[in-house]
Formats: sequence, structure tokens, C-alpha cells
Amino acid sequence: MMCSTASQRSTLHGPCVTRFHGIFGIDHAHCFASEIWPPSATSWIDRCHPWPPSHIVDDIVKSGCHFVAIGHKLGRHDTNEWRISFSLAEQKLVYAMNHCQFLTYGLLKLFLKRIINNGLGDDDELLCSYHMKTAVFWAIQQSMIPHWCPHTLLYSSWVCFKLILKWVYEGVCPNFFIPSNNMFLSNIYGEAQNLLFIRLYELYKMGIKPMMDTLSIMSCTECLYYLRNSSLFLCGDEDFQSSEAVFDIILCKELKENDSLPALNYRADKKSCHILKLAAKFGCTSDMLYIAMYYYETYRYMEALFLIEVIKVKLSQPYVMHNFNVDEEMYTKVVGGQSWSRKMSQAVAWNIKPNNRIPYISELIPEQQCSKHNDVPILYVPPFVMLYILEVFCYIYVDTIRAKTALDNLRALVHFDQGQHIPAHTKNIAWYILGICQQMTGNFQDALYSYQQSLREDQLHSIQTATKMRIHEIHHRYHFTS
Repeated sequence: MMCSTASQRSTLHGPCVTRFHGIFGIDHAHCFASEIWPPSATSWIDRCHPWPPSHIVDDIVKSGCHFVAIGHKLGRHDTNEWRISFSLAEQKLVYAMNHCQFLTYGLLKLFLKRIINNGLGDDDELLCSYHMKTAVFWAIQQSMIPHWCPHTLLYSSWVCFKLILKWVYEGVCPNFFIPSNNMFLSNIYGEAQNLLFIRLYELYKMGIKPMMDTLSIMSCTECLYYLRNSSLFLCGDEDFQSSEAVFDIILCKELKENDSLPALNYRADKKSCHILKLAAKFGCTSDMLYIAMYYYETYRYMEALFLIEVIKVKLSQPYVMHNFNVDEEMYTKVVGGQSWSRKMSQAVAWNIKPNNRIPYISELIPEQQCSKHNDVPILYVPPFVMLYILEVFCYIYVDTIRAKTALDNLRALVHFDQGQHIPAHTKNIAWYILGICQQMTGNFQDALYSYQQSLREDQLHSIQTATKMRIHEIHHRYHFTS
């Protein structure tokens, strides 16, 4: 209907009609407004601990969403379907950005237009500015860039570009509000995905130069000022030819004077992974979970999930000893007579013991701090409990349906285990972790019950204060009265 009433200088653009006024195009879209925040996006509310601030979250949720007339391109009812639009929420998020975050978004949009999509026809442009905006949103919320300031503008943009490259490689671009919605599903797959990855990877191999070229043609003199006055990013002609390796060398040199800057991350990551794998090789079966924890905390959800499936198979074998509980006959039959190191790696599972001085998983930091404050040095988390919490956390960003399945498995374990996999002294942390997972997936009533059960168990970990804070948060934010 919009197209039929539009002028000749109008084109269809998704759910919108783009009308041109001179050289400028403006999108118009008719839509239905909903005052209710969609249940499928409930998990987004619980992700917003670091960003955006709670008052922005509350404002976004109260404002609801919209429905626009566009269906799934590969579906049978694309002309009759409607899609949830979070455009108003995204506008509020853009307003919530700091100055450097906003500049990063602008730089990525120009990089897309002038470099990535340069020379391509409209039908061949697979990436759009919405993908750039989504990458910035994820980078901010997941704290991928420790310091958002103008002097790290190029670094911030480069991190977001690498995130997009990763998405194209995996064929999955998670919607910021509903991660199970893969925004690449309808057009970036198969041969098109392969060609796009090759195009992006060629840019990646060129290093920071294309990004610097984009910045040099921006009309924003402020950006150029920050670039030229930053000791990290030099603007001489010879530096335009720098590869990523040279760029990393510059960053590493800077780190000698300021160890708070995020470089050496790549080398540190390689070393960390190597050390963890080495420890798991000579440790017990459950020690592989430390690698999965590291993958999760560094946003490598698919790698973590793959490893979790491997660990799940290993821990589920009937001959595995779980915290001294073992089927002696099966254990002897399978690993009897072998060396102790082989027995450990194949058939022994101990509690996971996060040291409270070290942050392992962001979601558990308040509990570690509470426990540390009460002079408890470590947490004792049963292997299967840690396995399922990681599975839930990862699937929240990848597949919400599987996140529910993982949550059901964790719930069954905590509710019905008779001490085989959850020793009595770890019951309180098991109930507590179940509560966190339920809260993150929007099961607030169940989360309250789990937190209350945690308080009734032996308080080995001394996390009562953190538990009560979680209960208060649910009462306050979601207006539960019991």
C-alpha cells in the first residue's frame, strides 16, 4: 500500500519505503505500537548489568516495541508476516553511548559504505549499517573494549570489525535483543557467505590501513585530531602501509608504559589457552571445564559449547568417580591397573574451585566478592553444576530454546540428586547457581524459590549477603511480593 501511493522517487527498503528529497533518502514505515515488552526479549533485561544503565533499561522496557510489515524472506508467508521492531529501543541505546562509542559507530558505517560495499550493487550488499550497530551494542555490553575513549577509536573500531568477521565466518549474527534470532539466516549463507568472508578476510589481512583510510576521509576534524595526537596511532605515510602485526607491535610498545591498555590480549590469550589445555591434560577429567569457562568469558560461545559436549560425555560415563562416589566394579574394569595420571584424566572428577581473588565468570563476581569478604578463599562447584551453568549462559547468546533445555537439566540435577553429583556441602551453591540461571532466563518466581532454598542449606561459601541482594533485586525490579 505504501509503495502504491509513493512517488516515482521511492523504493522499497525492508519494511520501509525510502522517499528521496534531493540527494537525501528518508525511510518511512507504518507500524503497530505495543506497550508490552516482548517475552522473547526478556533475557535482554537480565543481560544489562554493565550496560546500559538500569534507568535506560527501565525506560526502554516501559516504551514497549513496534511491529512492522515484513516477513521472513525464506518463509512461505513473507507477505503476511510481521516482525518485531526495536528501533525505538535502539535509538535510546545510541543516545546512551558515550562520545567515543558513537564515533565508533559512525566510523564503522563509513567503513561499510566506502570500503566493504564499495563497487557492489544494491543486491550484492549483504552487510548493512544495522549489522554495524549490532556489533557496537554487543562490544559495549560484553566489555570487549576496556577503555572507550577517543584515543582508542581505531582500536575500538577494529575490535568491532573482527567481531563481524567472526559472525560471517560462523554464519551467525545474534540479534542484540533476541540472540536466538540469527540476522544472517535469510541472506548470508552458502556461497554468498563464503564470498563475503573472503572479501572481509582480505581487508583483515591488510591490517588497520583500510580503517585509517576511512578515518582520513571523514569530515569529522575532531576524529583526525584525536588520531594525530594519540601516541598509539601514527599518521605518517609509512604507517598507512602497516599490517596488523606492525600495529600490534606499536600497541605492545605502548603497553610497556601503560599496562592498562588492551593489547597483548592476543598473545596473552594464546598463552592462557595453552596453559589451561596443558593443565587439563595432566589434571582430572573435570579440569577441562576451566577451558570452557575461559572460552565463555572471552565470548567464544560456540567453542565453549563444543567443549561442553565433549566434557558431558566424559563425565557421564558410569565408571567416573565424582567426589569419591564411584561404581567400584566399573571403575576397576575400565581404568584398573593404569597409572594414576591416566586414571585422573579419564575417570576422576572433582569440584571446580574458583579462587575468590580471581574473576572467572562475570555473572559470579558478586558471589566471589561476598565469599572473599567473609574470609572464604574459594568456591566449591560440582562439575555437572558448572557444566550446565556454562551451557545455559552460552546458549542464552546462541539459542534460547537450547538454553531452556540446559536449564531444565540443571533444575533436575539440583532438585533430585541424592548426593551422587552434588555433595551436601555444595548444595547451597548449586541452588544459588540454579537461581542465577532462572533469573537470567526470565523465570523469576523459580529463581526466588532457588535462592530461598540456598539460604536453607549449609553456608560453607558464606554468600548469604549476595543471595539476599539477588532476592531484593527480583522484588524491586520485577515487583514480586512473595
